[in-house]
Amino acid sequence: MRTFLLLVLTLVPVTESRLKTEEILLMEIMQSVNGILNGKGEKMDLDQFIPDIYQKGHYSKKTLCQAGMALKGKIPSKSHLQRQLNAYAAYTGTRNCSVSASEECTMKEFLEKTKACCHYLYSAQRT
Repeated sequence: MRTFLLLVLTLVPVTESRLKTEEILLMEIMQSVNGILNGKGEKMDLDQFIPDIYQKGHYSKKTLCQAGMALKGKIPSKSHLQRQLNAYAAYTGTRNCSVSASEECTMKEFLEKTKACCHYLYSAQRT
């Protein structure tokens, strides 16, 4: 019984710290997107077109991985946002994803949808 209790007490903090790390990554992505949209972060052409991976309104960890893939070639590879999206994909295990979107949207719309996706996933972590 003592061994079982020790095991349970060990697993609870590990699971909670994993959730906290994911929340932190999502918050950092949202902050980067806010900075770009408000003109205080990285400079981007908000009028350029990018594949609309959010066209179905479906938000998931895989969608954020696809967002990182969609941004490749559209923004500098050393971009803070690009690195954060790649880190989130690696952390959540969704690194192997592909982009298959038939429609496009502007970078500004894409970033707003990325922010909404992060907010949705962050809220799901909190409940």
